[in-house]
Amino acid sequence: MKTILVPTDFSTTAGNATEYACQMAAHLQRKLVLLHVVDSSNSLLEVPDHALETLDKKFAAVNTLKAYRSSLREKFPGLQIDIDCMAGDAAEVIYEYSLHRSVSLVIIGMKGKGDFSERIMGTTTTAVVRSAPCPVLVINKKVVFK
Repeated sequence: MKTILVPTDFSTTAGNATEYACQMAAHLQRKLVLLHVVDSSNSLLEVPDHALETLDKKFAAVNTLKAYRSSLREKFPGLQIDIDCMAGDAAEVIYEYSLHRSVSLVIIGMKGKGDFSERIMGTTTTAVVRSAPCPVLVINKKVVFK
């Protein structure tokens, strides 16, 4: 089954991209994967406290993903929704995930929780669009699937 990957940082824009992706996946009968990336920019070997903090964030994110998946399954019964949470640089993780998991499409929000460094699209979104091994559909917070 073809897979649609939806990276999420749990922002409003990512939520809209997820809703859009669910509708598209249901319409096209595709599997959906919700992916959250916990930032672990510090070396886990050099900073043990940071490693524990990353594990705590990952545990919390997995619980949030599970709750999110449950609410989506109520809205989209029959839709196969998998979840995954990884640590690292978001753009790099999304690239590797897409490459090694046979992702056919990435649907990502236009802006996330990051700063205003990228004026049109968020930093992660820009990097994903530039490097993804598959098509990327960028969704802003007002787009609706029709």
